[in-house]
This record gives sequence, structure tokens and C-alpha cells, in this order.
Amino acid sequence: MAMLSFTLFRLILAMGNCMLVIGIHMAALHHMACLSLAFTWQLYTIWLLVRLHESDSGTR
Repeated sequence: MAMLSFTLFRLILAMGNCMLVIGIHMAALHHMACLSLAFTWQLYTIWLLVRLHESDSGTR
């Protein structure tokens, strides 16, 4: 009986560690997605400012 309870304890502990790793991984994915979105927005803003700054005739 003691061996069974120890085995169950180890199984529950392993599942808890797995859930912790999955949670950290999901948080990292969320942060990478937010940073990618911010970087894309920054590139779009620079492109838009350059496009608005150029004249219609093409001369500088």
C-alpha cells in the first residue's frame, strides 16, 4: 500500500511539473506574439511615414 501511494504521489507530482512547463511555454508564446505584432506595427508606421514624406513627382 505504501508503494502504491508513493507511486501515485510521484505521478501527481510529474503531472504538476508538466502543467507548469506547459503554462510557461504558453506564456512565452503569448509574449512572442505580442512582440511580433509590435514589431510589425512599427515597420508599418515607418513605411507609412516614408510614403507620406515622399513627393508626388518623385524628386527630393
